Amino acid sequence: MSRSERNKRLRRTKKGADDSQLVPDQFDPYQRTYICTHGWKKRKSRGEGSRPRQHIPLTDCPFRFVVQWNLSRGELQVKNGCFKHNHRVSAAAFATYPTSRGVSNPLVSARVDGMLAGGAKRSRIYDYLLEHDQNVIQVDVDNLVREHASSVASTDDNDATAREIVTFSAADPENVSFVAETESGETGVISLTTAHMRRMFGRFSELLMVDCSHKTNRYNYQLLTFMSVNEFGEGCVVQQSLIKPNGDWHMERAIAHFKRSNPTKIDQLRVIVVDKDLNEIRVLETNFPEARLLICHFHVIKYLKEMRSKPDFGKISGEDASQVDALVHKMVYARSEENYDETCASLKGLCERIGIQGFWEYFDKNWNSCQDRWVMYRWQNLPHFKTFTAVSQDDDIVEVWGSTRHYTLRLDDWCCDCEFSISMSLPCHHAIAYRKKEGVAGPLIPWNCTHERFVIWTTPTKQLKKVRQFAYDQFRGAGTRPEPKPLRSQAERYREAVRATHLIANELADIDDEDEFNTMLEFILSQWRNVRQRKIANTQADDADDAREGIQSDSNPARGAQFDDAAIKAEFEISSSGDDDTGSNEDEESIGVESKVKIRLNPKTRKVGRPKKDKSKTVVSEKVDRQWFEAMEKGRKTAGEVTLEALLAALLTEEPTLSETQRRLSGVMVKHNGADLKKPQFKMPKNPVLIMDAFYILPPKLMDACMKVLPLANTQSSAISVDEDRTKKKSQTERLTECVHIKGIGTFLRAQIELFKRVQNLKDTVQLGVDAHKWLLEGGLPSLPAGYHDLVRKVADDVEATFPYRLIPGLPQLEDYQYSLLYRAVPGIWLSDAAIRAVCERLVTDFPSCRFAGFVRAETTKKRTRNTDEMLVDSIVRNRISTQVAESGVDTVFLPLNFMNYHWCCIVIKVQAKRIFFYDPLNQGPYRNSALAIANYLKISGLSDYDVVSQNNPLQFDGSSCGVYVAWMFIRQGTPVPALDMSKFTLPRRRFELFYYLLTGRLLPIQPVQAVGGNLEDEEMEEKPPAPTITQQRNEEEEVPPTQVSL
Repeated sequence: MSRSERNKRLRRTKKGADDSQLVPDQFDPYQRTYICTHGWKKRKSRGEGSRPRQHIPLTDCPFRFVVQWNLSRGELQVKNGCFKHNHRVSAAAFATYPTSRGVSNPLVSARVDGMLAGGAKRSRIYDYLLEHDQNVIQVDVDNLVREHASSVASTDDNDATAREIVTFSAADPENVSFVAETESGETGVISLTTAHMRRMFGRFSELLMVDCSHKTNRYNYQLLTFMSVNEFGEGCVVQQSLIKPNGDWHMERAIAHFKRSNPTKIDQLRVIVVDKDLNEIRVLETNFPEARLLICHFHVIKYLKEMRSKPDFGKISGEDASQVDALVHKMVYARSEENYDETCASLKGLCERIGIQGFWEYFDKNWNSCQDRWVMYRWQNLPHFKTFTAVSQDDDIVEVWGSTRHYTLRLDDWCCDCEFSISMSLPCHHAIAYRKKEGVAGPLIPWNCTHERFVIWTTPTKQLKKVRQFAYDQFRGAGTRPEPKPLRSQAERYREAVRATHLIANELADIDDEDEFNTMLEFILSQWRNVRQRKIANTQADDADDAREGIQSDSNPARGAQFDDAAIKAEFEISSSGDDDTGSNEDEESIGVESKVKIRLNPKTRKVGRPKKDKSKTVVSEKVDRQWFEAMEKGRKTAGEVTLEALLAALLTEEPTLSETQRRLSGVMVKHNGADLKKPQFKMPKNPVLIMDAFYILPPKLMDACMKVLPLANTQSSAISVDEDRTKKKSQTERLTECVHIKGIGTFLRAQIELFKRVQNLKDTVQLGVDAHKWLLEGGLPSLPAGYHDLVRKVADDVEATFPYRLIPGLPQLEDYQYSLLYRAVPGIWLSDAAIRAVCERLVTDFPSCRFAGFVRAETTKKRTRNTDEMLVDSIVRNRISTQVAESGVDTVFLPLNFMNYHWCCIVIKVQAKRIFFYDPLNQGPYRNSALAIANYLKISGLSDYDVVSQNNPLQFDGSSCGVYVAWMFIRQGTPVPALDMSKFTLPRRRFELFYYLLTGRLLPIQPVQAVGGNLEDEEMEEKPPAPTITQQRNEEEEVPPTQVSL
């Protein structure tokens, strides 16, 4: 516990009101707690796992004690001590624990220092340490070498930099160096060019690449690199400059040195590639007017990504940001003007949809106007590219075919239209492979078609043009020497001198030692004698050496040593061409007799750049995002719209054919397939960051989870009132947005989730329609006689040419009666309640004696008796049945029973026959008993004179045709249709007949079918006994699984 923390706690109590009770400054820290290393709790490591920590086995050891200051006695005391361990404590146990790396033996450390002093290599030192059982790795050896070098160094960084420059100049007479001074007197630019760099630029002077790296050293100087391309197509450095913050003045100095180092080849420069859109582009254009400036593609993408992420343009989701980045990447590498314009229009539309119009305005203003610098297709006419021409009638033209691309090769000059041959002006591997395969005379590489600069294997005999080897540029402001400061008057000089002597007198008065005071006083008097004689004492013996090395140590500028070319030549015997006629007047003026060279690095340079990122992960994620974007762009072209809302609205308006609808919906993909198990959360934030441009849908399972978390919009507690003034309530809740957040994916609006669900429903419905069309031709057509085949084909064509949401003619104009309900009349699909009701509506329209009472939601029960007070039928349905039965002319009332959206049964009331028929297609106990209970409930509720009769034919033999059997039961009971064969051989025909009846309202001509052992019509007319009572049903087996097939 620190002193401040202790005093903070005391002030919260009554004792802290007295300042004398607080802990004084000298008692800091106030308290320390010491525990055993086995008593630590395991904490989460902050490392990345590259060097896993070796945790000592934690045993929750209780050993601990507290050391605290006793303020009254001024001594430390031990409190709250527990001196027991719950583990073994011994030297043998301690030896088994891991130790810190490093050299622990002082004798070995001394020998390592000796090896370093003798110039031993690091690998030899590492082997020596391992031989002597030292726990080190290669990084530890590097640290030892660095510590040794810093311990033996006798000069600071300024001196070391000056020595390195002098050594560089002395290494080769053709090495060129340059130092520029800033306004504050510090070193602003240090440029170095070796003889090899000058020769490389002399050979390849058409292209220059300029790049600037950040935080090069601990002084935060930046490394400005000029690079060219060598004969191997690789980058080679032609100048390196250390500069302070990147600005126009610093670039001017570096370019001036580059021009001075390469005076003969600078006019051949035609293309300059820079790292990004910086201010120095203006400086480069001014200094190289004949060269064309290009911006590196990598830095264009990086710079635009940084601009997109600025808060000035608005905050967007990561998914929308990845789409913007993908469009930028696509524009950068556009291969044609049409491709660029199309992508540019897509970027404009995307920015409008996601709400960052400011970014588009910035891009249109600053980047569209300079496409020549950064768009790929604009680089095809660069000066360093050569033109390839191929004449089809020429016999010297051959086609080279690859796995995916083909190229054209000329045999006269061995030029190819591949990128390497065009850009490098060299014979490519296509030419070499052709010469090898055809056995062309001569070497495989056609040296006669290769420029001489690519085949120079040794150092050329041509000497470089002599230039001044070293130049020092003193800061002169705006091109003139700084004006001298005005002279002080005698009174001003006296006041300054008195202030200085007062400071000295104050320091002398504070000296307690008499001998020390006399010594210092004698020293001051000696300095007074020097001032009286107008002399300055030289207290450093090595000023002359420092002057020769370019380091001015004296504070008086009038008496400093001079640093010029003559001093360098005298010291290192350098023969430079500065005395020749080739030197310019500007170089001669830069180093005069009155100038001084000094290296003064700025330790307070502002840090620039950002921390490094894991490039491998970033590159992979960006590549995946671009692939997803390309897939969505293809999907948009297929769909014909750019948003899901527009696509859904267009389909509902145009109502295309089934195949066309399926084709357009195929452009909407399912994204995040691996996120089925994620749990969405419902949130209502004020300013959410939403995914605004999602042209996809979520997986069905995740979609259902999102729909479940969304609350109902109009409940009993928050019912919408038509007459209520909702302006005030809206103003209170308008800032809250209903959203669904999915971790790892993003946040969606409620409207987006509902839109996803609508698109998914339409896709599922279209797929059902396609399957229904296929079944009509493959399953329904073979089941009918040949005379009906044309009718089946006509119906199939009608289904394929009709939009799924179009209303069926002849039925009430309700959204339930769409073409999509027909798709459920095919095998393997459960018939919906809309289809059952449509059958009843057709029967009621065609036969006035029929009535539809409504649906009853039924449930099976395992109990053998039911509650007599239980209401099995809703009162509204029950009253409707009573009304319909009492109407004149009514003979049949239909009542479908829906068992938990899993099974269909039905009840048919025959008014004239005074019977209540209940029917279960499976004829299973649980469903049959529930239907019987509902029939008895109707009998008790007002139909007491009716008999309850069980209808057991026909029987269902599969698990999904219960709705079809119920529909045909209604048709048989409501129409004069004879008994039909409903076996598995004739069921496809019955399905088509039901399909046709739902579509047109007409039944196909039906012939009665003979049953085994008699006529089915006779069996239908046969009198059946009344249904057994509930008491008789108690002992019957009811636990029949619903999937059991009854034959």
